[in-house]
Amino acid sequence: GRGRTHLIGLSPLVTDLELFPTITMHGHVSYGDLPGSMIANLAGKHPFTQQLDVIFPADDTLAAALSVLEATFMEGSMELSSLAEKIESFVVVNDQWSSEFSALSVDPHTDDTWCIDTRGLLTLYLSDESYQQLGLTGKKVPFKNHLEHVVSLPLQPGATSEQTRRKRDGMLRAWDDRRKREGLEPWSVLLNSAPTQISGAPTLTQKIARCNITTTRNIRAPQVSLRARPKDPEPGEDWDEEMHMLLEWIGMAGLGAQRLAANDQVDPFVSLYEVPAPSQVADLTRLRWTGFLSPTFVRSLLEVVETSVKPDFVCVTANMFTRTPVSYLSPDKPSPMRVPDQDGEDTWVLIFAGTKWCLAESIGRQDTRWG
Repeated sequence: GRGRTHLIGLSPLVTDLELFPTITMHGHVSYGDLPGSMIANLAGKHPFTQQLDVIFPADDTLAAALSVLEATFMEGSMELSSLAEKIESFVVVNDQWSSEFSALSVDPHTDDTWCIDTRGLLTLYLSDESYQQLGLTGKKVPFKNHLEHVVSLPLQPGATSEQTRRKRDGMLRAWDDRRKREGLEPWSVLLNSAPTQISGAPTLTQKIARCNITTTRNIRAPQVSLRARPKDPEPGEDWDEEMHMLLEWIGMAGLGAQRLAANDQVDPFVSLYEVPAPSQVADLTRLRWTGFLSPTFVRSLLEVVETSVKPDFVCVTANMFTRTPVSYLSPDKPSPMRVPDQDGEDTWVLIFAGTKWCLAESIGRQDTRWG
């Protein structure tokens, strides 16, 4: 099913990577029947996933099918100019305008950041000073009190003329040289699907994101039943509240919160929490992968969940790298402009229950995805 979409203000939740943190943010909820075309396209729209959690009532078969999945990526340092100069030889964009290769800078102490998404597009987020020095043409970010600019450079083979490519490479090389003169190290980077001419670099190390499994006994869990949001105002508000409570429970389950234990004895005057009703006592399994998780990996995980015989419900939570100038890819529009922020918000939660799915998305205010 294609599903229906509704905008809500999502309740503040917390996980290790701050699922729905207590900052100003947008919320967006979609709903539909399985199988869903939205689910098939979800992974490709989010090129920079940092963490995936899968939570469900303990089920050995599903846990075994998922736990063997691994994601491989490269970590290290290199100059952006050397990457850009080589990239045309190995970025191959398929019929869906998607490449296996992607990369991002992860320097926490610089005002500038960049990424290469699966379309083969290099996007630079530049301080006003760097933008003036670099000399490339870009757009100013549309947020108050921000002077930064975003520059987009296509790196696909044949995307630009030879003259334009040489000019681009020269400017990026001059930028790297200027950074070196200022005492800055080469860029700290993460790469996906790095070819041999890149992965063989001595400054890069292969990393593998493997599944970490946690099973918690005797947890109070909701009996999840998904339904479309009613159109009438009052039932619609009740639906919003139910969704708030379910998402809050998912966030607490991701944390392994003691408040969910069936035998929790915390003084109700100190800490009040009610599991969404109706609820049951169950053993709960959480699978977690952390690293640079490619869309291909995320897609394979969602396919396993969607095609498996599932327990009562399965919740998949994805946290993005938030210090990237691009976080969302639209098939027919430019990527929405956003302010990269290490403490920012970009999360989705996909819930499977019976023959239904529900997707809750959350982004920060300085992100133009929904206007």
